[in-house]
Amino acid sequence: RERERNGLAIQVTEAVDVDFVVKSDAVTNFLMGAMLRNSKFKDFDRPLLSALIQAMTQVLFVTDDTILSQGEEWDKTFYVLESGELNLVEDTPDKQEVINLSPGDSFGDIMEHYDYLHYAESTVKCQSNCSLWRIEQHLFDAVRIKYNEQKLELLDGVPSFKLLNANHRTLLVDSLKAITLLAGEYIIRQGEMGNRFYILQEGTVEVIDDKNNDKVIRQMG
Repeated sequence: RERERNGLAIQVTEAVDVDFVVKSDAVTNFLMGAMLRNSKFKDFDRPLLSALIQAMTQVLFVTDDTILSQGEEWDKTFYVLESGELNLVEDTPDKQEVINLSPGDSFGDIMEHYDYLHYAESTVKCQSNCSLWRIEQHLFDAVRIKYNEQKLELLDGVPSFKLLNANHRTLLVDSLKAITLLAGEYIIRQGEMGNRFYILQEGTVEVIDDKNNDKVIRQMG
């Protein structure tokens, strides 16, 4: 069982100056599933996704409301449909494409950065009363920046990494992924090929000698 609300996720939510919305486990799990199904978030750590979820706010619309209109300028926002039904309509010179969105579907382009005005590529209209969760671009950016700052602090705790320049440290931060293990689980077994570097953020681990009756050689925490 993963503890998404612990560790880096808590540090990020406490550090970012926004009003985080406390959500039930059911809502949190629903939003986590929706984001994991979106390919844009496939490389995101669970703690980062958890922090982003806590920054999301709920919005309600009624039948025939238009959330986005194709061609209109809009503030970039990511939405997850919680209940109801939406139609995403994109008009082209040759045809009109209509996609039905149901609970758990998501839309929005907050991952892309533009130095110019951004215009909606599709019209999104409610076919029934709808409940959605959303996060705006500025909150998305704030959470990601703070999350990377927390990871950089972890790297700063490793003396050899202090010799790296800023660009190399940034590359390491981008490649640093969070994992959660339960008590008794093995990180690596004696004799296995090692191809990962680990930084312990919280908890305690033991280094044991498998060939000497699991004798504890070292304890770290």
